[in-house]
Amino acid sequence: MAPVTSWVKFVAFFGGVCMAIAGLAMLVVGAVFLVEGNQPTRLTVVSGPELTIPAQSTVLGGSVMLYTEEPVEDPLFTRGCELVRADGKVTSGTRIDSIAAALMDPVTVDGTTWHPLAEIEVLAESATLRCPGDALASAALSHETTFGRSTTTIAVLALAFGLVALVLGSGAMVVGRYLPR
Repeated sequence: MAPVTSWVKFVAFFGGVCMAIAGLAMLVVGAVFLVEGNQPTRLTVVSGPELTIPAQSTVLGGSVMLYTEEPVEDPLFTRGCELVRADGKVTSGTRIDSIAAALMDPVTVDGTTWHPLAEIEVLAESATLRCPGDALASAALSHETTFGRSTTTIAVLALAFGLVALVLGSGAMVVGRYLPR
């Protein structure tokens, strides 16, 4: 077996330290997202033919969930609704996901049951959701979440990968420290 130089030991130890630090960072991120995913639903009640979607408040972007008091079968885009930017132009390519809403259960806030209608991607600047008639007669908007309904899944994955990185980094530090010459 070739002799192990002090350079190889240093690289193994330093790599282990970096991996352990990355593991700790992933554990912190996972814990933060786990707390965010388990927050009770907070809704802002809105009414009228249009509502304001707040500007993006996180680095990674996010989404808000639109709820209505009555269960709705038809998706938001079939109602003639459009998302308009601050400059007055209709957005194209913005994610308005009615399928995600269909997979979610209704939530009850302050005694009122709200049924999910659509998950709407939050833009860098605030936008207005305009619907004809009384399509949004009684609606509620959730607060922005980074990964929408996938927040808990992302948190669990971050915690798992963080733990693995911490164990691998610690192992590399031990190997780098105690490698025979």
